Amino acid sequence: MALNLKDLKNIRQLRAALRTCSVAEIADIAGKINVIQKEREKEEEKLQKAMKARERSVNNALSFLEKEDIDVYDLIAALNQKSVKKRGKMMPKYAYTDLDGINRTWTGQGKTPLALLKLMQKTGASLDDFLIRKETQQSLD
Repeated sequence: MALNLKDLKNIRQLRAALRTCSVAEIADIAGKINVIQKEREKEEEKLQKAMKARERSVNNALSFLEKEDIDVYDLIAALNQKSVKKRGKMMPKYAYTDLDGINRTWTGQGKTPLALLKLMQKTGASLDDFLIRKETQQSLD
């Protein structure tokens, strides 16, 4: 008979499941359950110690903040300033004149512009033909 947790919690179902077991087998099962119980108690004790240590750390930090007269909102503002990193403007990598005669550039990031794709199909040129040389790139700044 297969047991599930619901069966183990119900005394009647547990008696029915263990009816065919000998006293020695039941003692063996009880011993294994006791081992599991002790393991769980140790795990919970470790968890409680970790929670208490964390609580002490938080209390120490709060008392330090009070002693130094630092507001929690100052900390939040400082954290937000550090986490915001703006990426600089990317330099264009490709330059082309579209079919309407407008000079355009592309950084090479994202999808290839449709105008550039159409120009490449029409002229048979490759993407490398539109690559900006370093001297040209400095003059675009």
